[in-house]
Amino acid sequence: MFPGLDAFSRAYLFVDFFFLLSGFVLGLSIDPKLRAGLAPFAFLRLRWLRLWPMILVGVALGAVPFALVNDLATTLPLLLLAALLLPSFAVPAVPWPLNLPHWSLAMEVLANLAHAIILHRLANRALVLLAGAMGLALAVAIARAGGSDVGEGAFAWDIALLRIGFAYPLGLAMARGHAG
Repeated sequence: MFPGLDAFSRAYLFVDFFFLLSGFVLGLSIDPKLRAGLAPFAFLRLRWLRLWPMILVGVALGAVPFALVNDLATTLPLLLLAALLLPSFAVPAVPWPLNLPHWSLAMEVLANLAHAIILHRLANRALVLLAGAMGLALAVAIARAGGSDVGEGAFAWDIALLRIGFAYPLGLAMARGHAG
């Protein structure tokens, strides 16, 4: 569209911003409730109820074109797995074939689980150290992968986990610093 300007070559970083923003928002809204005694299961139930409608819409939109080129026996199990936010290991390079960006919601739920069980108990300094360690590990993993990212080629579980492990705790630490 604009010769010489590749404005969206790093658009995948918006996912990392989403993870950071999620940690920040949940740090402000839920972290105090978890510290006050909100049960981890109650928090996860609230998150699931909030995310599930969006998950179902994405899965349904992805299932239609997938079903047009695949049989129903292939599509239905993938539909069920995706609705439960579970990956399919039939094709390891594509864990969510009905909705390729679905991985980011799965990572979000994992971060929420970590938040409910562990992260809300950590001091802010520990969160910053965790984010720093994950960021360093992420840089190493990306360098070893030749600069490729989750959005390029085969799905890389290690890079996906490191991306959420870096950005979400950093957002949570930023929220605590902001609320301070």
